[in-house]
Amino acid sequence: MEDHNLQAYYETLNANYQVYPKPKHKVPWVLAGRARQSMDWIAQNMDAWFSYPRPVEQVKEVVLNWRDALYDNDQPEKPYITAIHLNLTKDKDQAFSPARFGGSIGINRVADLMMDYQKAGVSHMAIHLRKSELPIEEAMELLGEHVLPHFKNQMADCLPA
Repeated sequence: MEDHNLQAYYETLNANYQVYPKPKHKVPWVLAGRARQSMDWIAQNMDAWFSYPRPVEQVKEVVLNWRDALYDNDQPEKPYITAIHLNLTKDKDQAFSPARFGGSIGINRVADLMMDYQKAGVSHMAIHLRKSELPIEEAMELLGEHVLPHFKNQMADCLPA
């Protein structure tokens, strides 16, 4: 098994520090934002890139830049990850109404919105429900019933064997 020595990344890390449980596989490195790094550096050094919430049309351009950086640096395809703040409304059919970092939407429209993000190149999406009209428990249950089934094949690829 490959040794995942944290001191290789943190020169001043004391050898007495330990991480438990010990990873059985390489832990993916994901950068959130740019951290004052160039896209070339991110492409060369990270296993994925988590970028800030944006409207779908802007995501298309950002993903294109990410894929260009991967190609220009002889890197394999790597995931593009983002997030969205959703206000799941009581009106189940409400069309998406944008707001900062996300917007309001009815549950019957969420799967289509997520598919639009997927077509734009998003590999993984974090959904924030802090501002949801619906209670969090209900919102999560509805997402499980109405949205996740549309992505069942992709979810199977992410689960351990």
